[in-house]
Amino acid sequence: MILKDNKSKKYVKNTFENKIICGETLSVLKKMPANSVQTIITSPSYFLQKEYENKSENFQDYLKNHREIIKESRRVLKKNGAIFWNVAQTVQEGEILPLGAIFYNIFKDLNFFLKNWIIWKFEGGECPRTRLFGRYENVLWLVKNKDEFIFNIDDIRVPTKWLKDKRVRNDGKNPEDFWILDDRKNIDKLNLIKSKLGKYKKLISEKKKDYVNQILMDEITRDIEDQLNDMLETKEKILNKNLQDNIWHINRVVNISKKEKIKHPKTKKAHPCPFPERLIERIIKMSSNKNDLVLDIFSGSGTVMKVANQLNRKWCGIDMDKEYCEIAEIRVKNKN
Repeated sequence: MILKDNKSKKYVKNTFENKIICGETLSVLKKMPANSVQTIITSPSYFLQKEYENKSENFQDYLKNHREIIKESRRVLKKNGAIFWNVAQTVQEGEILPLGAIFYNIFKDLNFFLKNWIIWKFEGGECPRTRLFGRYENVLWLVKNKDEFIFNIDDIRVPTKWLKDKRVRNDGKNPEDFWILDDRKNIDKLNLIKSKLGKYKKLISEKKKDYVNQILMDEITRDIEDQLNDMLETKEKILNKNLQDNIWHINRVVNISKKEKIKHPKTKKAHPCPFPERLIERIIKMSSNKNDLVLDIFSGSGTVMKVANQLNRKWCGIDMDKEYCEIAEIRVKNKN
């Protein structure tokens, strides 16, 4: 259900649970009761002059406004609550500014404590021409109380790869804070390799051979041979499993095909930067329990609410854009 924010009305807990509130983030947060939210998962704008950003504010105003939002976020969090703040980098006057570091100072000044600085890496995206391309984003995991917080490690363990090592646990290991995210199973990767090998075969068979490509293909095929031999000598048939080690592979949603992008059913407006669901799934599992309330204060296409709903958590989303709120409502209802 979508609620339109009433500027004069204060919210009590049962009025915003499992609701999408269409309104300005700071205004809505100020009307929420204190100590009512277990986990906040969100991604603010990166000050890149995107369509959903306030183009009239300068960078200092941007930071000042987000400081107020973070201050109110701390108030609504429970004593053992946590916030996950996803940011990348921004560019100002030809210089890269690390938003993670800038926001960390704001969080620290407001008495938050950093538990992990999570890096999640992805592929794709438009390459800049004047610098190297940063294909990663930062998720700052901060808690309100450094001595009391939720960390459900057993809900997010990943399979241990080297079971012969007596030091490892049979039930899996703790994921590290560097996540390369790609949701494919090994059989999908194998099919992609087959497709690429078909293209290599065609190039090799061409009458007019490209000398440089021939050398490159020779190196690649030898590397593939070595890796496949190594896999096939193991006892486990890992090609038929989705073996995950401490590095995850889940790509950004914006890197998928145009047909799969998350769009409004009537206007066909696509959300420019939805969260990957597997990223959110891990965060919700590790930082909350069933029936806890999970909040996204810049809720966009509704991924946080959708995943929270699937994991039997209560949820709430806040967004100014009416069409994004409608997209989110449809996704939560349809569970897709």
